[in-house]
Amino acid sequence: TTINDDVTLGSTATTTTGAIQFSKIDELTFQGDVTAATNVTFTSVTGPLVLGLNVDVTADNGPINFSSITSGVQLAGSNGSTNTLTANGATGSLTLGSVSATNPTVSLTLSSSTNTSVGSIDIQNGTLAVAIDSDNNNSGATFQSTGALSAGSISIAGSTTINDDVTLGSTATTTTGAIQFSKIDELTFQGDVTAATNITFTNVTGPLVLGSNADVTANNGSLDFSSISSGFLLGGANGTTNSINANGSNSSLTLSKITATNSNVSLTLTSDYNLTADDIDVQSGTLDATFNDLNTKTDAVASFQAVMAGKFEVSGNSRVNDRVLLNGIATIGSGGVLIDGFNDLAINASLTATGNITTTGIVGSKTHVAANVTSNGGNIAMTGGTLLIDGSAARSISSGGGAVAVGGSITLGSLDGENGAADLTVDSRGTTTGGTVSIGSVTAATTGIHRL
Repeated sequence: TTINDDVTLGSTATTTTGAIQFSKIDELTFQGDVTAATNVTFTSVTGPLVLGLNVDVTADNGPINFSSITSGVQLAGSNGSTNTLTANGATGSLTLGSVSATNPTVSLTLSSSTNTSVGSIDIQNGTLAVAIDSDNNNSGATFQSTGALSAGSISIAGSTTINDDVTLGSTATTTTGAIQFSKIDELTFQGDVTAATNITFTNVTGPLVLGSNADVTANNGSLDFSSISSGFLLGGANGTTNSINANGSNSSLTLSKITATNSNVSLTLTSDYNLTADDIDVQSGTLDATFNDLNTKTDAVASFQAVMAGKFEVSGNSRVNDRVLLNGIATIGSGGVLIDGFNDLAINASLTATGNITTTGIVGSKTHVAANVTSNGGNIAMTGGTLLIDGSAARSISSGGGAVAVGGSITLGSLDGENGAADLTVDSRGTTTGGTVSIGSVTAATTGIHRL
């Protein structure tokens, strides 16, 4: 009862019909595999539980709960070895407290037929592989971490029925490799998820829920969320910001649909190469996107579908071929719109803001205006090069249009047309005061500006 006695199993321990029970033990060491016909239990075990080289612990028909071992589990094998913890059967769950490794490349595999929950795991540069609902027989199995996960690489997989949920309650970090998620229904990150290389999502239904200030970063690889069919849900409190970053010279960022549950959650997107976004709705939060962040690419593209935000900023890196494509309706609040550092900007759907709209291309840049641009009382400045007005329909650039008391000023670069004779209305009227209008040179021809 004083719990100061040690137990060492120098070889295997196996039961044929029942459980294996350990109680009132200080340090506990397994040098061989421990396999129970039913479950394995630990009661009043101080620990650590030391697992030797390639030692596995298996409950063939029941749970294993290591969380009561107050000093946690220590992987003591040599580099390159792997310890596997397995709980099988209808009640086969795994519960762990802390796990650490004494050597830098010892790996850990966790497998449960139902749920797995862990505290903190730090196995340095080893591989952490997690499988829940391993028998594909439990709807709604879960993986839950409450502490930080750190390993060389991390993979977490559910069942082939894709009805299991994963929640990372704290940070998850890899030191050398990727982070992989597969066969998961709902996926939640409550802390930062950071991979040394890339992060992949395979057969993830979603949504992917990001908690307050939870960031996702691939430090040397692309991020592709497009396969998450239910998209993103920014679940943080008002005033918080989520960042999604794809770093590395050839690293692109591809996003599925994103929505925010609260009205003032902001989103920062960074890509060292291309950035491709589906619909984004952060209500009154700020959407800040940067592409070609390393300034090494000459053909980088940032593409957006519908955007709803309080403020919308897009920055290229002033390279000769940096392109921005607005392919969906953008409805922006009082924070306005700022798009800069581009060589080519295509406004292919209506762009509307309560605040200012500023687009600043590099010298000689082109802005393709194939939809109406409207600021409800803010100023509009579209400069740096030539505005090519699409001639397939009449277009307007308006900072008031008589719909607000004071119209904003409008400053435009050179005007020309494309896709037929262009018809453009520039309107800075207010019901009480209109704004000033300044326009650069105008190419007036049957293929240029036909009507202004």
